[in-house]
Amino acid sequence: STGVGQLMIGMFQNMEKLAASPTDTSLRVTTLDSISRVAQAFNQTATDLKTVSEGIATEAKASVATINQSLDALADINNSLLRAQPGTSAYAQLLDSRDSALQTLSQNMNITVSFGANDSAIVSFGDQTLVSGNAATNVALTANSNGTLSFGLADGTALGAPANGTLGGLFSAANTVTQRRTSLDTLAAQFTT
Repeated sequence: STGVGQLMIGMFQNMEKLAASPTDTSLRVTTLDSISRVAQAFNQTATDLKTVSEGIATEAKASVATINQSLDALADINNSLLRAQPGTSAYAQLLDSRDSALQTLSQNMNITVSFGANDSAIVSFGDQTLVSGNAATNVALTANSNGTLSFGLADGTALGAPANGTLGGLFSAANTVTQRRTSLDTLAAQFTT
């Protein structure tokens, strides 16, 4: 009932009443008040959507930090696996740690996993290898001024948006909120005109 659409409907109804009785002072006051409430609703909605965009960006940055920790941990685990003796309890613990890191990665984004020597993990995203042996390549996230997110390697190489996982969901949400903000701006310009 306090959204832009409902308030605009009420405003236009007040304008129709005022058009039918233009000398009615109380209708004039009511109509001006309804116009003011629509303007306030535009401002409040814009502020709320901006806050949502900022929250999505904060969550996405936290997800990227988790991803980078898992990538680094996986490189360390791979290094230990290459030096460990297969069949020992230490080797089994390393495999468990490897699987845990891989699960964390797959919960946050769509990755491709293959296995190399001594069951070391090779992790790729798209055509970019993120972990191979004891080397990990960190990823980075940029929150754009319009609310969308950009994904890439820490060295600045651009990557496509994740399609799945927590990060994929946040990218999708950021795009949806950006579309809503654009629609709100367009509607506000039409309203002003």
